[in-house]
Amino acid sequence: MYPFRALLSSIAALWWLSDIPTVVASATPVAAFTSGQHLATLSTTTITADDSTNGDDDDDWEKARSLVRSFRFGPSPALPPEIVAIGCIRSLQSVDYPTDKAGLERIYPFLTWNCIKHIVGCNNESGQLGGVERFCELGSMSPVFQPLFGATHIDIDFDNMTLMPGTLTRGTIAALSLQVTASPIMIFQHKSGMLRDGISQSPPKTDMVIRLQQERRPPLAGCWLVRDIIDARYAGGGHGWGRHEGV
Repeated sequence: MYPFRALLSSIAALWWLSDIPTVVASATPVAAFTSGQHLATLSTTTITADDSTNGDDDDDWEKARSLVRSFRFGPSPALPPEIVAIGCIRSLQSVDYPTDKAGLERIYPFLTWNCIKHIVGCNNESGQLGGVERFCELGSMSPVFQPLFGATHIDIDFDNMTLMPGTLTRGTIAALSLQVTASPIMIFQHKSGMLRDGISQSPPKTDMVIRLQQERRPPLAGCWLVRDIIDARYAGGGHGWGRHEGV
């Protein structure tokens, strides 16, 4: 349904949009995204913005920063699940680029209510989740996000994305797997922040799954939002996930 070739065209569109300073989030934030003329032209360009075949860690960081510079609009039905997943994962990898907690602020509009609730936990004194500021504050301490923050390298498996058809109670769900090589700081500490008993020779690798759900109700009908990000060790356990295991 969403072949990898179409994904490359979509990334090309993101790259093109990054050169247009007037593009901002609005009711139709990516109107040009679906322009047949633009996509036809851009699809002929060689795109390497997220080609995981290159194992160079410095190059992976540059890919992340190049992509998040383009990921600056709100949810839209024009954005396929792969693009939303790439944008959110790379934003978490570059969480403090270009400013402190900017990556968390970028992904906030692309998360379902339940995903946000899982991060912030209990409501604030007003009985609300607290908005983007509270999410950024608590999200920066999330053990689930820790492997992604400043990750040395991230490989996303676009070719084997799975789609689960919608039901009477929810929209279609898309799932992509990724392998995360953590930041060098994780050599010394666990994702909880506790120091390790010993020091490993390289950052740990974590297999994760990101799941997205296509919304069916206005005002975001047709938009793909992140439903949860899961440590793959807990993805099929059937026992539910604790706050440290997935969002």
